[in-house]
Amino acid sequence: MLIRTCIIVLLALTCIDARRVHAAEYSYSVFSDLTYSNNITRRVQEESGTALTNGASANYSVVALEEWELDFAASFSNIDYSSDNLRREKRKSLMGSAFYLPRSSNFSLFLLESISQVPQNRFSIQDVNNVRDVESTTIQPAYFFNLSPTDRINLEATYIDLTNDQDDLLVSSIDGSRVTEQGSIGYQRQINPLNRVSFIGESEQTTFDAGIDDGVLDFDQEDVFLRWEYISISTQLQIDYGRSKLSNELEQTEESDLYSFLLTRQLSAAKTLSLTSSKGFNNLLRSNIGAGTAFVDDELSDFGTASEVKDSSLNYSSTGLLFESLVSLTYKKIGSTVILNTQRRMALGLSTTYYLFTASNTPLDSNLTFDYSLSKNEFDTDLSSVNRNDVELIAITYNHGYASAFAYYVRLEQRNTSQNNRESGDSTSISVGFSYAPLGRDFRMR
Repeated sequence: MLIRTCIIVLLALTCIDARRVHAAEYSYSVFSDLTYSNNITRRVQEESGTALTNGASANYSVVALEEWELDFAASFSNIDYSSDNLRREKRKSLMGSAFYLPRSSNFSLFLLESISQVPQNRFSIQDVNNVRDVESTTIQPAYFFNLSPTDRINLEATYIDLTNDQDDLLVSSIDGSRVTEQGSIGYQRQINPLNRVSFIGESEQTTFDAGIDDGVLDFDQEDVFLRWEYISISTQLQIDYGRSKLSNELEQTEESDLYSFLLTRQLSAAKTLSLTSSKGFNNLLRSNIGAGTAFVDDELSDFGTASEVKDSSLNYSSTGLLFESLVSLTYKKIGSTVILNTQRRMALGLSTTYYLFTASNTPLDSNLTFDYSLSKNEFDTDLSSVNRNDVELIAITYNHGYASAFAYYVRLEQRNTSQNNRESGDSTSISVGFSYAPLGRDFRMR
């Protein structure tokens, strides 16, 4: 997967005319962290110990004025535990995308590579030695025909290859590795500079690596919906509404309403509000028009059949001279359309950072951060006896900018957990770490 990502980035770089590059920037960092916890295993049988984390991260972004946009972000680290009951752990995340949009052509191409990690056992509240890799490749070419200055036909094809790490699958887990191929045709009308409407039809085929004997079913999906988009300097709004139909290889069929609501609103120079709500079948590729981003929903890798997904979220951010705050609320329900296998998650997240540069002799980038999160998961399935997991996290972090590129931090964390409404695996920890992160380079070409 990493090799494929590097190849995509290198091919894109070779195609970029340096004379047309508008802006590019990169940054990198190395970090180390030592944590002591009164329950390093996060299990009911408490065991105190330490964890040593060493890693590195990198970011690279190129915006070519007329053709290319490239984004690459990656982080890799190793965690060594003092407990003999825990194995060494590798944490990783990678997201690489390339968007080719030439002004002289009606053709465009979007490429996306990602590596993410999800719980190996989603019914467990343990987050130590409980991760597995999910890798995905997305290729999406598109073309449009102009019928008039305000009307056009959009054609789009999407290929997604999602792979679970086979070495990390539990005996009771379902292998959700799959290939999804989708074709889309739409009629679009530009009502005015801010508003446009579309009528879109999509046809999708999903083929799993596993077979019926392994508990998975290949399926076809057809969607027909209307879309309204409103895009201004401060507001990005997209609303979809239509119908969706599924049919699997056992010739079972199911139909449902399809809807999506995406809103990003710049309330002021310092405040942003984002609202989302959607319902539909098995939408692997998700996008956010407000942020201009796209990602593959790796949670669906736990469901080896077509799934119905409902989710909603609210995100509010505010920045100021002394404070920076973020509030998030999410709700997500994933349910198999074939067997009894439903998961509901409700989550709350709060984060506030107070900058300490007003104190005497305090570096500009020193700050104090308070984090709070609460996650509640409910399960309705025959695959496990667990029906509820709750995880609460409270943390305070002091970050001290010692020099222009060097910083250290101290973090106190309390993690409270319960399973089936019984306390399970609470822990208190303290971490001390440092990072070396040069400012990187931000350069612009004319």
